[in-house]
Amino acid sequence: AAVMAIYPIVVLALFGAEKAGFFALASRLSFIPVEFLGAAISTVFFQQFSQSVRAREGFLPLFQRTLAFGILAGLVVALGFLVLSDAFVWFLFDPLWAPTAGLIIALLPTMVVRFYIGCIGSAPLTLKKPGLIFAWNIAQLAILGAVTLATLQYDLSIENFLWASGCCLFIASLVYTAVLWRTIQNHVQVLVSEETRVG
Repeated sequence: AAVMAIYPIVVLALFGAEKAGFFALASRLSFIPVEFLGAAISTVFFQQFSQSVRAREGFLPLFQRTLAFGILAGLVVALGFLVLSDAFVWFLFDPLWAPTAGLIIALLPTMVVRFYIGCIGSAPLTLKKPGLIFAWNIAQLAILGAVTLATLQYDLSIENFLWASGCCLFIASLVYTAVLWRTIQNHVQVLVSEETRVG
């Protein structure tokens, strides 16, 4: 959330107040599912995952199910925005806000990443691996910085800026998820080894 709060400042600096206004509305609308559905999934996951880790069983399948559901739900929401964003903006707002629909589309990769990473975001804390979250935050800042430099160098439009940053975030999120998955597997192996020694 702290990293995403930097986006409006970067957009304002790169594209001016008018584009920043369109971006602010587009990000508010596109991240509504993240704030409601994603946050609800995250809360349930945190409770169940913590219980499973304490019980020393079932937490890898729980992680896998939540991850799969988060990705699927994020993609379904993204498809809905892809189909309905123009009508949604036209119905709710003045025609002057029409460019917002294009920015909602450009934000879809970022929205999907925020959605499914948010669903499993508490796993590193439960496993006492806060360094993973720190590394993820640094990666997001690095991506934002790199895309900002590319925008200045090649004079990218705001849509291209959002697409580029979103796609880079998506790729980075796959790496982060793979590392987190492997960390959980290692935790399971350690528990199995401990039980074998005790047995």
